[in-house]
Formats: sequence, C-alpha cells, structure tokens
Amino acid sequence: MQFISRLSRYLLLLILSITDGLSAAERPKVGLVLSGGAAMGLAHIGTLKMLDSLNIPIDYIAGTSMGGLLGALYSIGYSGVELEDMALDMDWAAVFSDQPRRVDLPFFEKQESGRYQLEFGIEDGDIRGSSGLIRGQNISMMLNRLTYPFEHIRDFDKLPIPFRCVAVDIISGNEVVLDGG
Repeated sequence: MQFISRLSRYLLLLILSITDGLSAAERPKVGLVLSGGAAMGLAHIGTLKMLDSLNIPIDYIAGTSMGGLLGALYSIGYSGVELEDMALDMDWAAVFSDQPRRVDLPFFEKQESGRYQLEFGIEDGDIRGSSGLIRGQNISMMLNRLTYPFEHIRDFDKLPIPFRCVAVDIISGNEVVLDGG
C-alpha cells in the first residue's frame, strides 16, 4: 500500500513537471481512469484532491463502479474536497437500504420476498434481469440531486470534462462503455 502511495506521488510529480509552464495547446492531454470497489473506489478522492491542489488539469476521465460515480461527479465540476465532504457526510446505510419493509409489500410480493438475490424473466423472447440487487430509489434520488444542473446533457463529451463509464451487461457478460444518457 505504501509503495502504491509513493508511486502515485511520483507519477503526479512527473505529470506536473511535464505540464508546468505549458499552455493548454502545448501540454500533453491527461486522462484519468478510476477503478471500482466501494471503499477502494472512495480512496480515489485523495488522488482527486491532490490533482486539484497541484492544478493538474484532467482532459478526459473514465471509471467503473465507484470510480465511475466519482469520475462522473468530478467530470461535471465537483472538486476533490467537495467529493470528500459528500463521502464523509453521506448516510451510506440509508442510501443502500431502500428496500421497503415487508409489512408494506403487497401480498403476492410478500410470498416471494427474500427468496432470491437476483430475478430473471423473459421479455420479447429475451432473458431480462432485475435492475439491481436493491431497488435503488435512494441512490437514484441522491444522484439526481447531485447531477441536476447537467440533466439536459445526453452526450458525455459535452460535460466540462469528457467522461466514460465502463459497466457489464449482466445478461450477456459483455463490457458496455457508457458515453451518454
């Protein structure tokens, strides 16, 4: 872990030394890729804070899972410090626990609730999966609140920092690169 921390510092210093004093037209383009992994993904906030403090411009950003979420927020203008404040202030248990109480479910859903982690069905001859392991209403509301000023932008190249998110189609297992939506 200490090796990775030292390596990232050296990499940032290298980028800074290359870009120092160059105009935007002369300097090399800088792309940032953020990985996933919940808590490990949140560790990217420190890197974003360091990039901000060193005034290293990011020209492109991509990520997956938590890195995709942080990358998206960074690409629309949230700073590393703002992302850290959000992560520290977030009630993560509430965000990820929006399953309705069993007593609030309709009778037929009560019979099936809790039996399966994933449900698949057939729609138009294709196998369709559920939208996720949790219903996602709280996560959706949080993301809508954070991204509201950019809701009209459908092409991720039109964001302040062009962005891509890498995901997996759970049915086919194929990689999907999201470049809009």
